[in-house]
Amino acid sequence: MTTIHDFVADLRAAQPAIDHVLDQHMADHEIFLPHVFMADVTRSLCATGPTPAGRAVIDVIADHFQRGDAGVRDVVLASFLENLEADEPSQRAIVEALPPALADARERTEGHPPRGTLR
Repeated sequence: MTTIHDFVADLRAAQPAIDHVLDQHMADHEIFLPHVFMADVTRSLCATGPTPAGRAVIDVIADHFQRGDAGVRDVVLASFLENLEADEPSQRAIVEALPPALADARERTEGHPPRGTLR
């Protein structure tokens, strides 16, 4: 199982621009707040879109959502997936780029059955 520390390290390794997001987060808050940081990453990702760099971030999020401890999974659910609105143009492309595990989890948070199941 991965921890929030592992998650942040892998985000930074996948996309060096995350360093700027983390630096700004620490300047604004003085301590690391995982949910707020994930919201910061979400805003940055939505601004970037599903470019190769953006997809690298999405892949790290998906990997840690599947392998992460309860804290990592909660951060991804509450501060990434629940913040994505498919009807918001800057977020729609990210929603459409989600791999199946994240897309299914997002659907469940919206109160819908996972993709591919009968309604």
